[in-house]
Amino acid sequence: MSPADRMRRQRVQALLASARGRHTEALRLAHSALELAEGGSVDRYRLLLMADIGWTHLQMGQAASAVGAFRNLLLHLDHSIRQGLARARALSGLTAALVAAGQVDDAARVAGRTVHALQQANLLCSRCEVFAWLLAAKGNGIAAAQLIGAGDAFTAGSETERDPISQLARARTMALLEKLLPADDTNYWQAQGAISDENHVRQLLERAFVTPPQGDDFEDTLT
Repeated sequence: MSPADRMRRQRVQALLASARGRHTEALRLAHSALELAEGGSVDRYRLLLMADIGWTHLQMGQAASAVGAFRNLLLHLDHSIRQGLARARALSGLTAALVAAGQVDDAARVAGRTVHALQQANLLCSRCEVFAWLLAAKGNGIAAAQLIGAGDAFTAGSETERDPISQLARARTMALLEKLLPADDTNYWQAQGAISDENHVRQLLERAFVTPPQGDDFEDTLT
């Protein structure tokens, strides 16, 4: 089997192991595949595998390692359109990892750029739960509940299951909402979010995070 075929096989094996909850095995396989990708200068797979490693650390509850992995991935990306999907995925991961690590202010600084990247990749509603988690951590229960509703509607409409990170973010958000809002209020704002379109979600997020961070303020979150 060629190194490229071994790399692809190991990535699939890593994804399967992660889906089955065997995260240590998944990390081992992903790192092995990453070595092959780097040895063969296969940039596309290198970026995918770096993201896989970050998500796996996050699923394992290793928030600091996940933050490091996503920061490292972002430092390997340029600002070209061809890397737009990888950038959106990396910024989403970094936002979630920073919230998990309790670095809420840093997560909020990254979030504006994350919104912009997801919009460019036509994936904004796919990460509603991550933004809901961040807003709930900041004490904004109403906006968080709306985003949970929007995420529920997106998942139902796409007829796919939530990936593990969205599941984690939703569970953490709902736990925070129990402390922030009465149950009836949570249900009401979720229902309002469920009938929102992508434009409303975008406006809600832009109000929450103002504009994408620029210059050194954003770069500081990557070091």
